[in-house]
Amino acid sequence: MRSSLSRFSLVLLTMIAAAITPASALSTVQIDQRYQTCLAQRNQVADECGISAHCLSTKLPGINSSYLDCVRSVVAGSLAFGFTYVEGAGLPSTVIYRFARPEQMTGQVKLTVFNAGEDPTRLSDATVWLSGFQIASAADFLPAVDFDTDVFLVAGTNELRIDAASGEVGAITIALSTPELSPPNPMP
Repeated sequence: MRSSLSRFSLVLLTMIAAAITPASALSTVQIDQRYQTCLAQRNQVADECGISAHCLSTKLPGINSSYLDCVRSVVAGSLAFGFTYVEGAGLPSTVIYRFARPEQMTGQVKLTVFNAGEDPTRLSDATVWLSGFQIASAADFLPAVDFDTDVFLVAGTNELRIDAASGEVGAITIALSTPELSPPNPMP
């Protein structure tokens, strides 16, 4: 459990840092401190339970919910930059963001998809596309609450599209590991 939490902490820290803009009142250090407090609260319960399946099954769902609430409050204090929300034309629950890659940025960035739903939300119909290429499907959401992948941003305008069932789309949080841009989270 500890190793998955460590990977999760790095991914989430990247996600939180990516959402910061110069206009944000929180510095990267402040975000890190608040996030570490959230993580410490969750780790304390996991450490107390050890490998006890009964303990984890009774205590962890509640602490996971508290942890996600804590993380959401940190992320909610951050502002996004450079994304334009476009109403989807396909499903009623399609969400599309268009954004320009800054000229000084290299094409390859890490994209993190985080299931921020309650308990977490089952994302059986979700698909994520970047500039016409599928980068995540429902199968990617089944084994984990978060995952990351390297993606390439094209020069000029990029399009990030999320297709999901109406009850799922609000649970999907996406971040690009660059301080220049990240989609607004939570989604409108």
